[in-house]
Amino acid sequence: MQLLNKLLKEEYSLDNEILRNRTQQMRGLHSLIMQKNMGAPDRAELLDKIRDIEDRIEAQLVNRAKGENQRRLFTSNPSQIDNDVRREMIKLRAQRESEEKYSHMKLKDLMAKKS
Repeated sequence: MQLLNKLLKEEYSLDNEILRNRTQQMRGLHSLIMQKNMGAPDRAELLDKIRDIEDRIEAQLVNRAKGENQRRLFTSNPSQIDNDVRREMIKLRAQRESEEKYSHMKLKDLMAKKS
């Protein structure tokens, strides 16, 4: 479990670094666009690059959110999951034992036994 946590922290750290680099790249391109001496074709090309970077950032954030949801789903509360499984196993065992105990009896015998 510690190894998994370590790997997740490294992945998250790398993800943050990539996101930080993309954001800096987008800011640098934005500052270039704001220069007055830039021509319209060059400006349009830089705007396309900025849109591409924005799309990549958005996709990265969506993937991060999906990953977090998956982690929460599979690491919710192990003790609660264990308790639920234990209760279900007890319930199934009781049902199986009662079926085995009373399966050979006829309905009239069961009714007589209940009275």
